[in-house]
Amino acid sequence: MKYSEADEDQTESIVGHIDRRWRQLHELEVKWTDLTLKYLFIVSGGAAAAVLTYIGNLAKEGTSIPEAAVSMLGCFSGALLIVGLLKFVVTYKMLRIYRGWQQIVNRFYKDEIEWSVAVEDDWKNVRKNEWMIHLLSGAAFLAVCAGVGFGVFNIQKES
Repeated sequence: MKYSEADEDQTESIVGHIDRRWRQLHELEVKWTDLTLKYLFIVSGGAAAAVLTYIGNLAKEGTSIPEAAVSMLGCFSGALLIVGLLKFVVTYKMLRIYRGWQQIVNRFYKDEIEWSVAVEDDWKNVRKNEWMIHLLSGAAFLAVCAGVGFGVFNIQKES
């Protein structure tokens, strides 16, 4: 059904869906940006600060710095960079979905596409390049795990 073919009830329902979708996309963008920033600063930043403090204390004492500590710092710093990239990718994806929805709605209102096509095109936009977010999330998680692994190895070695 095209927009011009919809009766009053259908038009009200469709416009309601469009409005809910605008709000949903905006809320998703705000939520993901907030979650990513929290993860970025709390997990990776806190771990990197802890390792830097540890290295600094060893340096003050004149003790040699274990390679594992340097590796830990590298892993946690790498996680910081990956999560920063993830933040960029998620923000860009949300913006692209939002702009895509804008174009889809405009095409629907001009009777260029039917409602079912509008919903299908929106879903395709949402699913596009999802793998990148999963890959970066997994890489950040593995970098943190590797940093923790180096720490555990270092503690066991010194014990």
